[in-house]
This record gives sequence, C-alpha cells and structure tokens, in this order.
Amino acid sequence: MKIKKTLFTILLVFIISCSNTNENTTKLCFQNKCITAEIKDTFASRQLGLMYRTELDEDKGMLFVFEKPNKYNFWMKNMKINIDMIWLNPEKRVIYIEENVPPCIDDPCPTYGPNAQSLYVVETAAHFSSKYDIQIGEIMKFK
Repeated sequence: MKIKKTLFTILLVFIISCSNTNENTTKLCFQNKCITAEIKDTFASRQLGLMYRTELDEDKGMLFVFEKPNKYNFWMKNMKINIDMIWLNPEKRVIYIEENVPPCIDDPCPTYGPNAQSLYVVETAAHFSSKYDIQIGEIMKFK
C-alpha cells in the first residue's frame, strides 16, 4: 500500500509540473526587436517545442538551449503554423536563418539547420527575420 501511495504522489507531482502554465521565459533582444521567449533546455521540452500550437504572437518566441555546441537540425513535425528559425553560436551570434518554414505535411519531414555548430535556436513568428532585419552576424542579447 505504501508503494502505491508513493507512486501516486510521484505521478501527481509529474502531472502538475507538466501542466505548469508559468513557463520559464527570458527576454531576447536583437538589434531591432525584443521578444519574450519560452526557454526549452531539456531533451523533452526541446522535442515538444511549438508542436500543436495554432498561433505565435509577433512578440513571443521560443529559445532552445543545448548543453554543448553541435549541428542541430529541426523539423516541423506536428506543427500547425509557419515560423522563422534562427541559429546562434555560443557567443549568441546569428549564424543561420530559415524564414517562413511551413509545417510538415508528409513523412519524412525535411530538416532545417546550418552546416555549422550552434548552441541556441530561436523560433519566432513567420517573417520576423525579414520584418526586423535580423542579419547573419548580429548578436542577440538575453535580458
């Protein structure tokens, strides 16, 4: 009985933590625009990303933080909206941009990413990069 109670408590804590609506966020600033971004820094949270979301406000985004620099490719499986993806190196310098990437309709889904190592990826609303003139080499600031 004690084991069942412990397992139930663990399951309950897990469910509550997964349903927490107070996301961990940070303010990201490019040269011409700041956004509030949800931080995704665990394997599970990075896997889920923006899947199943039906909208993304222009002043919102998602920051994927990895443990070490590497070549990180992204795909649009289970996405409902077009987005921009911006890859940054460890110095937070923009190294690659994919703009207005559409959801994946058929398997296998195409992947997107630079042929260089990054440490961060920022996802924003579609056309954000061109609207705010985000450029390769630009440095993003965390606030």
